[in-house]
Order: sequence, then C-alpha cells, then structure tokens
Amino acid sequence: MLNKIFNKKYDSRFLLSLGLSTFFFLGGYFSIPFIQLHHLTYLPGDLGDSRLNNYFLENIYLFLTQASPSLIHLSFFYPFPYVMGFSDNLFGAFPVYFVSRLFTGNSETAFAFWYGFSYVVNYFSAYYAFRKLNLGILSAIIGALIFTFSFPVSAQMGHVQLAYRFGVPLAIFTLIFFLKNKSWNFFFLSFFWLVWQFYCSIYIGFFLAIFLISIFLIYFFSELITYKDRKLEMHDEFIEGWKVIKWPRKIIWTLFFLALLCSLAALFYPYLRVSQLYGAKRSIEEIATMLPRPSSYFLIDGSWLWSFLSKDIVNIPMRHEHQIFFGGLPLLLAFAGLIFRRASGNLFAFWLIFLSFIIVVIFSISINSHSIWLLFAQLPVFSAIRAVTRIILVLLFPIAYLAAVAVNSFPKNWAPSKFCIASLLIFEFSTASVLATPIFTWRDHVNLASQKVPSKLPENPILFFAQPPGAYIRDQEIDSMWVALNKGYPTLNGYSGNSPPGYQEKYGEDCGEVSRRVLAYLAFIKHPNPEVEYGRLLKRIAPIGFKDCDLDIIITYKK
Repeated sequence: MLNKIFNKKYDSRFLLSLGLSTFFFLGGYFSIPFIQLHHLTYLPGDLGDSRLNNYFLENIYLFLTQASPSLIHLSFFYPFPYVMGFSDNLFGAFPVYFVSRLFTGNSETAFAFWYGFSYVVNYFSAYYAFRKLNLGILSAIIGALIFTFSFPVSAQMGHVQLAYRFGVPLAIFTLIFFLKNKSWNFFFLSFFWLVWQFYCSIYIGFFLAIFLISIFLIYFFSELITYKDRKLEMHDEFIEGWKVIKWPRKIIWTLFFLALLCSLAALFYPYLRVSQLYGAKRSIEEIATMLPRPSSYFLIDGSWLWSFLSKDIVNIPMRHEHQIFFGGLPLLLAFAGLIFRRASGNLFAFWLIFLSFIIVVIFSISINSHSIWLLFAQLPVFSAIRAVTRIILVLLFPIAYLAAVAVNSFPKNWAPSKFCIASLLIFEFSTASVLATPIFTWRDHVNLASQKVPSKLPENPILFFAQPPGAYIRDQEIDSMWVALNKGYPTLNGYSGNSPPGYQEKYGEDCGEVSRRVLAYLAFIKHPNPEVEYGRLLKRIAPIGFKDCDLDIIITYKK
C-alpha cells in the first residue's frame, strides 16, 4: 500500500525534476550570492537602503510581538504620520523574516536569512512556471537560473526591497492559462499572485501589473481581429467559462476576489494619505534620469568578463541604476529562442510573452530624452515610481523564457550540452561583483550610537541625535532610527524615500533644529493650540550629541 502511494506521488520523473533543479540551484547559489556575500559574513548593499529595509522588517516583527506601537505610523520622523508610506513596506515577504527572527534572536542574522531565501522562492517559482508552460526539465532550469541569478539581480543587490519576485512567473503563467482555457480559476490565481507581489514590493508589483496588462491587450486585439472565424465571440467564451463553475465555487471565488481588492486598497491607503498630506511625487526630471536607455541594456560595470562593454558608455546619470545588461549567453539564447519558437510547445504563450516584452521595453525606454513613459509620469502610482530601470527585474522573465525555449529545441540526446549551458550561465553570472558590508559593521554602527544615549532621559522621551562632524548623514540617521527602535522610543531623526516638510537634511550640531522640527510638525497638522503642544513636545525631547543645547532657552513658543 505504501509503495503504491509512494509511486503515485513521487514517480521517477518528479524525483529527477526535483533533484536536477535543486542541484543547479545550489550550484548557482553557492557560486554567486554565497561568494558575493563572502560566505554569508557580509550583508547585501551598504549601510543605507539595506539597513532601512531591515528596519521595516524589524518593526513589523516588534509590532506583532507588541513591542512597537504601529505598522503605519513608524517611530522615526516623529511625530509625523504615515511615515511607512515614504518607502516600501515588505509585508508580503515578512513571514520569512518572522520565522528567522524567532530562531536567530537578532535582526542582522534574520535579515541575512531573509535575503538568502529570496533566491529559493524566485528560482523555484520560475522553474515551476516554465514547466507549466511545457518546457523540459533542463530547459526550465536554465530559464530559472537566468531569472534568479543574472547580472541585473546582482546589480540591484543593494536594493533588497526588490529581492522577492516569485509573484512574477506565477502571475504571468496563470494569466496565460486563463486567456487560453477561459478558466476563471486561473484568473483569480493570477490576481492573487499580483496582489502578493505588490505586498512584497510596490515597484515589482507595479511593473508586473504593466506586463500583465500588456499580455491582456495583445490577446484582446489579436482576438478582436480573428473572432469572426470562431463559433463564439471572445466575450461569450469567457462567459461560458464562468457559467461552468458551480455556484458554491462561484461564491467562494467572488468573495476571494473582493478580499484581494480590499487587501490591495488597504496596502495603498497609507501611500494615498502620504500623497494627499505631503504632496509626495517625483518630478518629471527625476524620473527621466532613471528611464532605461538603449545603452543601459549594455551597461555592466560590475563584471570583469563584460565590463569592456561599459567603458565607452558615458554621461549616464544615476549610473548604478542603469546596470541592466542581461548577459551574453542569455541574449544569445533569447535570440535563438525567437528563431526556434516552435520548440516552446505553446505558441499561444510564446507570442503573448514575447510581444509583451517588446511592448514594455518600448513603453519604458528613453531615446534622446523622449519616452512614452513620461506621458504617464504624473498619473497616480506612476508619479511615485522613480527608478524605472528596475523594470528589468520583471523583464528577466520573458528573456529567461526565450532562452529556455531555445534550449528546448535541442534534440533529446543533447542533454550534456544543456548541462554545459547551465554551467556556463552560472560561470558568467559569477563574474559580477557587488557592494556588500560586513555584518559586524552593521552591529558596530548601532552599538556606538546606542552608547551616546544618556542614562537619564525625560519622561516618555523623544530621541534626537546630532550629526557629528565628518559623519555620513544617511548612515547616521539610520543609526539613530535603529537605536530608537531598539530602545522602544520615537525619534526626530529619520531617513527614507521622502522626508517631512521643514526638515533640513544637514543640521550638524545646531540645537535650533529641535525647535524647527517641532514647529514644522505643528504647522503641518495645523494644531489649534500650538503654544501648549510646542511646550509639551519640547519637554519630551532628549537632544544627544549637540553642543550647548539647553532646551529651557528654546522652550518658549515662536511662530
């Protein structure tokens, strides 16, 4: 009996698929991020964005363990509201951090595990999607390697908020299944993966939504042209697909869809409030600097193998954001996949994925400072997307798919050549160097800042750290945020994607900044009794590291 069950669930082909995919994942992981992060003794990025995102994850953990007062009104830039809406949130990727944090007991180790696990879910979600799209085991492995480990992933290692991308392949293949089979189950699943991707990363979720819309539009217009040759019109086919679902399941799916809409609205509410309260949006000029250009697709400063391509590419603002070269072998395979497209075994999916890739590239590219994207740049959501070059992390899926199709065209007895290609991909991607920081540096920064906090503090204190001479302001502000978070206090300090009105970025050891920040807050909320509130807040503030900072002198309210 057990043998029968075992054979049914775990046949030899499944074991082969699992074994080979795991083997090449481990090869990619230990050859690329494991080495790039110095055997996991370093953390991705510098002391800026990575620590900021670790702060967000830690705040969620502390909130769930009742050690932080809010998920939305974070305790930096205090007491300004909706501070979470200044940046990404990482809610969808948090469960991994929560488990790791419980077992490790410290934020840095939990963060290292959280980041490393992103490679696992990205790889196996891509592999699963490619297998569902009728690609062979080794072909799907090669596609998954490109999606998970390629140069643009290494180039964006410092922006860890982009790490979790597993929703991309899952949402794309389920939408294609919906359009092909008219099965509404796949529609709801696709929307589910899209919403979850938004919860993991606003950027990736938004770019994925654009790609899914492109797929739908291509399908819609192609069917609009050809529907006369069908027995049913296009909309009738979808209606028939809905009718065949039994009523109990219809009710379940409808409630599920409404729940997803509500969860999406809940996610965007703080960002909407930030837009309303702070008028936060990116200027056209700022967005234009980070639109991908034709040369961006050949920019790869960090690879000793391909860096010669970059040496003549100059005058690129925000150059680090433009490192979006796919890689030599992935591009070669992608072109071959276009030629041998029939090997996909699913031309319906092939054309939807390929044409959507072309449309999104055209939509987002900037040529001689002209771009279609800029026509939409001041619309809601679009106006908050600054680094459009990060769309490459979604476009890796179609490139990986085309490459996998090329390998799928090989004869069955060419398995050794497929092994060779997978190994060459791992080698090529391993030539990329990244920015990383020792774990002990993270800890030392916070420990040193923590030692500055005096033992005697006001009741219900608000910490405010000075900026000592020579300090790198961004790192110092994040140090202050972490100290305050660890001690359970709010702070006037802060660093994020935006900042409140009236905040000076550089104030050094000028104690007058205390008064300026409190007055800025009172003006922002239009407090009905500012004199009283001003004095109440000043009594709570603990200035740390300032010279000649006597709050009794500035306690008097000044308009």
